[in-house]
Amino acid sequence: MPKNWFGTCTNNKATIPLQLITLRDNDMKIPNKHLIATINYFALVPLVYFIPELVNPFLPVNKLLQVCVDVAIIVPIISYIVMPTAMKYLK
Repeated sequence: MPKNWFGTCTNNKATIPLQLITLRDNDMKIPNKHLIATINYFALVPLVYFIPELVNPFLPVNKLLQVCVDVAIIVPIISYIVMPTAMKYLK
């Protein structure tokens, strides 16, 4: 099917979003959103508990700076390590 400029495939009968076509073509199982939320929760709890305890003694007393640094450490861990690993095992 030819792609048009806004990311959908078109034919003469219907317009189907490109994401639906790629999911059908790969026969990829979409994990349950509640399971993903649970994995996020159990991964975030220890990170939010331990990382500030480890990092904040090395930072100035400025609370905003401490929170920004803590979040800058936690978010990449969740985004680039925990969730891709979880998705790999949930396939």
